[in-house]
Amino acid sequence: MNAVAARLGVTSTAPYRHVDGRWGLERLVGESLLAELDLHDDPADGPVPHLLSTALQLRAFLLRHPGLAPYVQTLFPRGEGGRRLLAAAAGSLARRGYSTDAGIVLSAAVAAVAIGYAATEEVQRERAGELDAQRRGAEEALRADADLGEAHRALPTITPRRIRPAVAGGRDPRLRRGRAPRTARGRDQSGAACRGRGAVMARRGINGVIMRAYGARDHEATVTGTELLAPHFLRVRMASPTLLEDVVAAPAAYVRFWMPDPDDPEVEHQRGYTLSEADPASGAFAVDFVLHDPAGPASTWARRAEPGTSVRVTTLGSTRFDLPPDLPAGYLLIGDAASIPAINGILGVLPAEVPVELYLEEHRETDRLIPLADHPRTNVHRVPRRGEASPAAAIPDRDWSDRYVWTAPESGSLKHLRTRLRDEFGFPRSEMHAQAYWYYGRAFGSNRRKAAEEPVPAGEAAEAVPETGTDASVDASGVAVTDAVEPKPRPGTWRARAGGRLLAPLRPTLIAAGVAQALVTLVQLAPFVLMVELARRLLSGTGTDRLWALGAWAVGLMGAGVLLASGLLLWLHRVDARFARDLRQRLLTKLSGCRWAGSIGG
Repeated sequence: MNAVAARLGVTSTAPYRHVDGRWGLERLVGESLLAELDLHDDPADGPVPHLLSTALQLRAFLLRHPGLAPYVQTLFPRGEGGRRLLAAAAGSLARRGYSTDAGIVLSAAVAAVAIGYAATEEVQRERAGELDAQRRGAEEALRADADLGEAHRALPTITPRRIRPAVAGGRDPRLRRGRAPRTARGRDQSGAACRGRGAVMARRGINGVIMRAYGARDHEATVTGTELLAPHFLRVRMASPTLLEDVVAAPAAYVRFWMPDPDDPEVEHQRGYTLSEADPASGAFAVDFVLHDPAGPASTWARRAEPGTSVRVTTLGSTRFDLPPDLPAGYLLIGDAASIPAINGILGVLPAEVPVELYLEEHRETDRLIPLADHPRTNVHRVPRRGEASPAAAIPDRDWSDRYVWTAPESGSLKHLRTRLRDEFGFPRSEMHAQAYWYYGRAFGSNRRKAAEEPVPAGEAAEAVPETGTDASVDASGVAVTDAVEPKPRPGTWRARAGGRLLAPLRPTLIAAGVAQALVTLVQLAPFVLMVELARRLLSGTGTDRLWALGAWAVGLMGAGVLLASGLLLWLHRVDARFARDLRQRLLTKLSGCRWAGSIGG
């Protein structure tokens, strides 16, 4: 659930308002996908060709939706979609002369085999390279076996795309490239019907289904022009009549693009990009792309974009930067080329009198050519990347009290930055926005396999080069280099924690009061336990002396509970009165030192 919330850009508790935990989320996604499966039933097929066709269609559908096979394998049917498929399969066999109960058993058995094969193939795909080598070794050993080799060589080679035409009695030339032919009703023989929006969402996998379940709406954006702002930084201008109705064009607000896969246009990948320019009245906006080599889906699309090119966009989960009513003492902004569009938006709304320290990590020399928004009190520091710890090491040891930090670098850099900002400088969570904008070594949004190891260049130490302000130096591994051992920075103080500092003297007293209240509660409950025991002994005919003793203990404990509770209440009233008196005295002392107070008194 946390991973889904993070992918959607919402809080970890937000999904629970829509689904009942992990099982509810799995059922929502799984049933949404199964609702798009429409198995083709050819009336001319006999029972065996029909069952084989059903199995192949089901297998193909499951392989097109990674993660769906384990869902149906765990419990099937789990919801309405599964029951519909089972009823349709049983009905098809009933039309071929089978009873309903026999049709259910036979269909379930065939489906179980198809689901099992699909789940196994899905696992094998993740280990394709290693598994192919093992398979070749096993086949060679089998051919070399004295008893089994000859029989193995005599077996025909059977692949899934040969089974269906062979069963039907002839070879279908339309299956030569593994693509199932379309029927007159708009379906293909691999199973799924062409359903417009449903087919588009199916191409997006689990991400698309989850976003559809949350009510995400597709908008079509059309490219109106492109502008190369730096050798690897491209601004694409677009227009959409409906997009800016769903998203507020605030600083750092982003939208989600569905980029076509460069190798398979039928597959779409989700990528988030910040709005650099936006005009709600006309529907025009602009998005900046960092062009990577090798290029992924987004970079490939941006390079090929020209006026008239269209793309699908959604707005679910977008965050934004808002100025608080009480401005902080200053801002600390940390990012790189990918987060410059958001940083420019933030600089554009910050008041001119607020100081800003901006640290930009450089991945290439041309990063300096990317234009930055003007702000009169911004100190820009360039940090060459020598490792994922470089940005964190470049932040100087100083008092960052009452500052707000906004950081959106690479994921590995963010890990070190978050530790340094929170643990060493003392930034409270309310005064820090930290978000990874990309991952080193893998695509954003791909499965969470271990990313490629980042090479650490050898050579001279790189320095954080300030355009204005101070600098910091880092070595090749991203660790700060100083001439002398400096003490660990002292955590700053923030207005957001003023309430905690104010109540800090009361913390031991409040803890002691809580313990005392727990003990008083136990004393107050004891008389009721004794009363129950007294009633039990009275019914069993116990002697009068013991009854009087129990009654006396109950009354005594009841009185003790009343006295202890009254004493605790009086003590807390005294503590409250003393705290209020001290607070008034501190406030008057502080006010008496103000200039305006002195002038009034004079």
